[in-house]
Amino acid sequence: MKKIPETGIYPFWFWNGQIKEEEILRQLDLMKNSGCRGAVIHARKGNKIPYLSERWFELVRCACCHAGKKGLKIWIYDEDGYPSGNAGGRVQALHPELMQKSLLFQYEGTDPEQPAFAAYDPESYQRLDETRVPANTPALRFHLKELAAHVDTLNPLAAERFLKVTHERYYQELHDYFGSVIEAFYTDDVSFLSCLTSGYVFSPVLEKEWHRRYGRSILESLPFLVEELPGSSEIRSRYFRLAQELFLKNFIIPQRQWCNEHGVCYIGHLCYDEGPQNSSICSFTSAMPFMKNQDVPSIDDFLLEMSDQRYLGRPYNDDSLRVLHVGNRRLASLKTYKQGASIAHQFGTGKLSAETLTYLLWEISPDFLNLQMFFELGMGVNLITPHAFYYTIGDVAGYDSVPSYFFQQPWFSHCNLMFSTWTHIAELLIQGNFHCKVLVLEPSGDIGAMCGKEVLADFPMQTQEPRESVHEIHDVLIRVIQLLLRRHVGFDLGDEVLVAENAIAGNGVLKVGNMNYDTVILTDQEHLSGRMRNILDDFQKSGGMLLDSRNDNLDCLTPDIHLTGAGTEEILVHTRNNAGFQEVFMLNLSGKDLQPELNYEGAFSVYDPLTRKSFHAESHLPNGFTLRAGDLCMLMPPKADGDRPWTESRYIPLDRGEKNPELKYIRPLNDNIFPIHPRKNFELLVPDYANIKLLYAEKLSESKIFINGKAVASTPGCHHPADPAFEAGNVEDLFLHGVNKILFEKSSDIVRLAGNFQVVRAEYPWGLGKMDLQLGDLSAQGYPFYWGAIEYTFTFQGSYDFVEVKMQGTAEVFVNGKSCGYIYGKPFLLFIGNACVRGENELRIQLCNTAQNFVRAESPVPFGIYDVKLKNNLNGSTCQ
Repeated sequence: MKKIPETGIYPFWFWNGQIKEEEILRQLDLMKNSGCRGAVIHARKGNKIPYLSERWFELVRCACCHAGKKGLKIWIYDEDGYPSGNAGGRVQALHPELMQKSLLFQYEGTDPEQPAFAAYDPESYQRLDETRVPANTPALRFHLKELAAHVDTLNPLAAERFLKVTHERYYQELHDYFGSVIEAFYTDDVSFLSCLTSGYVFSPVLEKEWHRRYGRSILESLPFLVEELPGSSEIRSRYFRLAQELFLKNFIIPQRQWCNEHGVCYIGHLCYDEGPQNSSICSFTSAMPFMKNQDVPSIDDFLLEMSDQRYLGRPYNDDSLRVLHVGNRRLASLKTYKQGASIAHQFGTGKLSAETLTYLLWEISPDFLNLQMFFELGMGVNLITPHAFYYTIGDVAGYDSVPSYFFQQPWFSHCNLMFSTWTHIAELLIQGNFHCKVLVLEPSGDIGAMCGKEVLADFPMQTQEPRESVHEIHDVLIRVIQLLLRRHVGFDLGDEVLVAENAIAGNGVLKVGNMNYDTVILTDQEHLSGRMRNILDDFQKSGGMLLDSRNDNLDCLTPDIHLTGAGTEEILVHTRNNAGFQEVFMLNLSGKDLQPELNYEGAFSVYDPLTRKSFHAESHLPNGFTLRAGDLCMLMPPKADGDRPWTESRYIPLDRGEKNPELKYIRPLNDNIFPIHPRKNFELLVPDYANIKLLYAEKLSESKIFINGKAVASTPGCHHPADPAFEAGNVEDLFLHGVNKILFEKSSDIVRLAGNFQVVRAEYPWGLGKMDLQLGDLSAQGYPFYWGAIEYTFTFQGSYDFVEVKMQGTAEVFVNGKSCGYIYGKPFLLFIGNACVRGENELRIQLCNTAQNFVRAESPVPFGIYDVKLKNNLNGSTCQ
């Protein structure tokens, strides 16, 4: 019997190097100590162990054994790379007939020697026999393209062969762990047409089923897909709905059934679930039916981020807001989360899985990561799969969809509280039921608008394009989603096919699975199916409210809570009904401090998920209540006891009489780094005050590096803490003060020197130098390639409630030797009142940076502490 995973963190664990048992054990211990619930074993670029070999299963068995001892769960990523479904190409290699196929099309001259898959007269759109007309006769030609990289996911044999090659092997080798330690199979980037593939999906299975249903060859209908002809909308809808039906029935459902029969869950996400909508339709038609056919609906946050994280401030992102530049794709960041969360509410257990923090590059800050996860948790995510924890960042692995959020990051030593906070919030937002009375129906007309120009942007349509484009139809939905979130109205999305199949109307409500809605909002009334219209007629006649977003004013909708105050429309609200109380999660995404006002029915507590402290309130928020930029809180039932005094809360105004502590010194806790990029010879001037102790390089034992004519030897068992791939050699006796000559006979990767020195601009363009450290960017003060912790020591007189630290990195804060906690990001504020004494106090801050400057060793990103202020609540006092 399968068991749905507990809320928490299950990172992708990239097996991307020379995997060894002892390192597996060490890394699992690190995961456990960091607060992870488990890991997803994921074969990845750089893996040196043959996938699905005996040795592979020995290592997976080792991981399962140790995970079981540590109380961790293992999920199996079901593929060698991605997308899922072909076992690293093994399926189509054994069965070439199962290669994926697509239909490409163009107006061009006929070719009797090489006829196209199908050709049509460009005026009548009747089929042409190319062998019977002169060469170069104008025609609309369709070409059938085979895609060797993936399989025909409409063909049931593809799933059968895939299960046999992959899942059956895992069960054969590791069946003792199924249903206990092995909890799930994770499927990734599935679709019926692979990512970056052009054209319309095609399969002999689709062709045969089309003929069976409609009594005619699909070849008679191909021009109706690409041109706007009478009946085109209906034919396109039939085509994509049939492809979706076959994809789910023949590829997805057999995998879920196999998993459930073997005691594990089926989890994972689609390719192009982020959009844009025409790409999504080409790949899987619509997302929510797929999500319903998983044990836990799943999404991917790839490309959905906004650099300023103002997700309620605009309906779409674009390249100016994304980390990765992917052209003119405008993506609706909110929709994907709402789709997954809605399926979780309607047909699931409330659990929503997400591949999170995907491909954000090495320079991404912990502050961004923390707020991003708060946002995703508020949108309903509670099974968190960070992309990714890397087994190694050596060799090609360090360039594969980076970054790693594992021990390769200096700040990983600080992550336990951050990870446990994410899990804690996820646990709070799974309790009770999502407060929601409104259903927003997704449009279906966009599928009927999928003409040739939507599939191939440069296709020269000969007929007039559809009256509304896919984007124009879908844009109505996107703006309704943003509007309702800004007005704090709880709502779910509904896929028309799923609603029509599952809805029951009566007594003023529309029941869809587990949920009851008293209001339905239409975003595309024109294209509703007859069945859907009948259900909505019954719903409306029974007393339900039906609104058309294109014509009706949505101001009549009652918000979950009545927040007032400037800017409060950019507070993300998630409301839950739990044991008779309406609990509210609030996250300020506006980018500025806000002072919301709220009148509540009865007393409540303001709960701080970061410190896990509660503060009693009557029927309203206290005067001056401040939700700072990026900060969050929850409104919870009043506590009989245990509420803390408001002076310990960062939610009320702080005294403007702030003070800067006196900086005593700044000292690095790790060796500094000087990188040398690949070259044959290099000269380095080492000043008298500098000391080079170690040299780090990948495969140092195989490299031929000479310093002043002497070979550098690898020190057994010694490596940089960033990764065992960076082997160490002791060079303290090889470097001299003055000019040193370094010869590289074989090494082709970055070599890093470590020791006591500072790095300054020079002809290289870097050299060794000396600078006095002060508050500010340390990458510009001699530490441009540093990896590790920097300790700042201050003193101050008297007692203060809070310390505010403007910084880039993560920090642990100590007052008089007592740890007061960690700062990961906004609002960069920490309570220290219980650690202060009258008279002189010592403030010590240990800051960790990111791995970017060490790993890339070029174009350093800033890090450091810029300002420190001591503050009191307005109700507090400073003791001098």
